[in-house]
Amino acid sequence: MHDIIHESLSRQEKALCLLRDLLEEEYSSLLSRDIDTVVSLEFSVQELIRHLALEKTFVIKRLGGMRVAEYADALPDDLAVILLETLRCIDASEQDVARQASRNTTLSLAL
Repeated sequence: MHDIIHESLSRQEKALCLLRDLLEEEYSSLLSRDIDTVVSLEFSVQELIRHLALEKTFVIKRLGGMRVAEYADALPDDLAVILLETLRCIDASEQDVARQASRNTTLSLAL
């Protein structure tokens, strides 16, 4: 089960990095007022968020509602370290995405 959870968390981490990149590109398009590109990027952003939600739901169901950190505590140290590091990367990426999304919202409201 560890491998399944780790693979899902890895996909989430990669998706969050892609989401941050898309939001940065959207910000640049907002600055240049390229509405067609913004609309296209927004569609991609929404689809990626949908996939992220599915991955998170998958992990929650696999763990029976248990938090990943709690699950990691029950694992041998070497496996726990891997999961917890991935979890830290996900948290950092989520914070980056939230900051960029906030910048995009502020800019779009200003325009």
